[in-house]
Amino acid sequence: MKTSIAFVSLCAAHMAFGTVYVDASSEAASPDGSEAAPFKTIQEGVNAVATAGEEVLVAPGEYPLTATLSVAGSKKMHIRATGTTPRDTVVYAANGDIRCLAMSNGSMFSGFTVSNGFDTAQGGGGEAYEPLMHL
Repeated sequence: MKTSIAFVSLCAAHMAFGTVYVDASSEAASPDGSEAAPFKTIQEGVNAVATAGEEVLVAPGEYPLTATLSVAGSKKMHIRATGTTPRDTVVYAANGDIRCLAMSNGSMFSGFTVSNGFDTAQGGGGEAYEPLMHL
């Protein structure tokens, strides 16, 4: 089942401590997740979160996925698109053959459009075990 969902937020409780930056158009020679040298992929930003409560800020753009964006473990975080509307920041399965998003730890995912996901068993756009989904 192919799914296109505009996410306003997928969330649970959150408090910001640190910030990791992501920008698909970044040309940083040595990306480190700082505002001056952001990562190019959301998964890199998620993987760089060191402490529960940190925020991953994602610049407007298109973020094609070749693997499911996975947010799991004990580090609850807020992954937030910084665009004006969810249409400004699009996460999509590049080949239409994977689930776009899997979250299981009470993290937040907000301000995105998630599109072209596929899964034969459960939600193609995304799957959330603990978070609340607000569409």
